[in-house]
Amino acid sequence: MAELPPKGKAMQKILNKKKSGFTLIELMIVVAILGILAAIAIPAFVTYVRRAKTVEATENVDKLFSAVSSYYSPGERQERGLNGSQFNHATVVSANDGKVPDDVKKPGTYKGNSFEAVGFSLEKGYYNYVIETTGTVGVGHKPSLPAYNLQAIGNLDNDAISSLFEQAVASNAENELYRSAGFYVSNETE
Repeated sequence: MAELPPKGKAMQKILNKKKSGFTLIELMIVVAILGILAAIAIPAFVTYVRRAKTVEATENVDKLFSAVSSYYSPGERQERGLNGSQFNHATVVSANDGKVPDDVKKPGTYKGNSFEAVGFSLEKGYYNYVIETTGTVGVGHKPSLPAYNLQAIGNLDNDAISSLFEQAVASNAENELYRSAGFYVSNETE
């Protein structure tokens, strides 16, 4: 094989220099892998963030139960006629904080309603909080005592479907309020 005639020193430096870097195919493979990872990770992250926001609902419904039960208080038992007794206690009427739930924290209206009476308010929140007076319950005592549903209604993804966190509250034979063991949850991350 014939040897190439000597060229200038500059040309030899270019020929002797090692090539380094990535080929176009290698770069395209990396971009495709990153695209696949992003397609999997972003929806999972959004769901994780929404689920974290639902903690607000359960914590505040717990606080609302504490406020309602403190306000309600068993009161004193008073004898009533020949047939039984009655209790003196404060009851709470239905109330709604007036928020339209979405993915932005908003202030609610807590003055001049049952929320103010029981001492419950939030600066801002994702959920619409509701005290729903459901009527009376009779648990082996007279007269029957009121029962409530405490609700947090949310819409964390701003679609037509709302989430609901609800806890039922009733009274026992000793005229003390108690609540359901858990929450009724519908469409948790909506």
